Amino acid sequence: MAFTFVAQFVTVFVMLCGFFAVHVNAYQGLRVLSNVQLNSSAISASVTFEGITNLQCYKRVQSVAYPYKIGSIKCEKNVIKFELTRNEENPQSREIVADEFKAGRFPSLCSYGLCSPTGPSALDFFVDFNLEFRYHGVKYEVDNIRIGQETQVDDENGSSEKLYWIDSRSCARNFQSLSCEVDTDLGVELKIEKMSESSFQTSIVPLGDEGLSSASKVFVSRFELQGTFDLECSIVAKEITSPYEIRNISCSGNTVTFEVTGREASESVADAFNTGVSGSLCSSGVCSPSGPEALNYFAILDLKFISRGSRFEVENFKIGQTGRQDSETGETTYYYWFGSRGCLREADFLYCELKGTRGVEWKVQNINAGSSVLTSVVGVRP
Repeated sequence: MAFTFVAQFVTVFVMLCGFFAVHVNAYQGLRVLSNVQLNSSAISASVTFEGITNLQCYKRVQSVAYPYKIGSIKCEKNVIKFELTRNEENPQSREIVADEFKAGRFPSLCSYGLCSPTGPSALDFFVDFNLEFRYHGVKYEVDNIRIGQETQVDDENGSSEKLYWIDSRSCARNFQSLSCEVDTDLGVELKIEKMSESSFQTSIVPLGDEGLSSASKVFVSRFELQGTFDLECSIVAKEITSPYEIRNISCSGNTVTFEVTGREASESVADAFNTGVSGSLCSSGVCSPSGPEALNYFAILDLKFISRGSRFEVENFKIGQTGRQDSETGETTYYYWFGSRGCLREADFLYCELKGTRGVEWKVQNINAGSSVLTSVVGVRP
């Protein structure tokens, strides 16, 4: 009897070992591509966001693993297309790219299968974007969205499949979806759900209990100074309608970027903007000669930039944001006011002093573009 029991035990043990062996081998059969050199001279990849249209993307940062570099990125309709070319001098491993992707981020979401709660372990590449798109005809913006590609290889047949990872500091993960902040005051958020290896399902939904709290929101807005290059800025002062905060102001390329916790126009902020300003102009519509009546926030900046091949400086330049709401759609269009004690206005032009120069001044033009103006360095008017 004891022999029979031992025999049965051994039989069950062997069956269990076989069960786990099969399942472990099945799991190990599909592995993440690590430091494997691919033979292709170029790679094309794309990720689709079902549900949105008119997609536009603005690249912030990128990271690519050996032996490639990103040759081009195109956004059209609802697809982001990547073209990679060989770069034998690129030393980065896929593990390093994945670590950079996850640095300082919330839990990320993959496009297919079971997403590891710790995020990807190895990535071919990732790109950080600011995205603009339309959903049911309404325009939205999402900032700091990070999209990365992972390659998995089947050890048995050598085939490979690619999937994508997505996350952002402005997103929170809810099981199989992400809830992300959008640049609007309409009380909605962007919901991103896994769909297939190379696509996500997207929709705009009302803010809910599972979404981000208003206390965690940061709205990112950009003001573009066309005609300037290598823009730098130093913050002299800043002001925003209470109880909100200006979290950060940065300058890069030709753009000033503001990160604020809320946007509510107030007369007191506009009064502070108008104080000490000799001339001011707005970036959209007809600009009152007396300056703005209400602003969400403004900053006083010392600007340095390159124009016409030379470097120039403008001191104590004020830039403030306001908005107007469409009575039919409820959509708010944001635009800017700008000016300084050293500026004079003529119609839709502002002429500003340049520090340490003679015979030239900085011309800023309202081109009715909302978040963009046209600038140039010109000779001083007679």
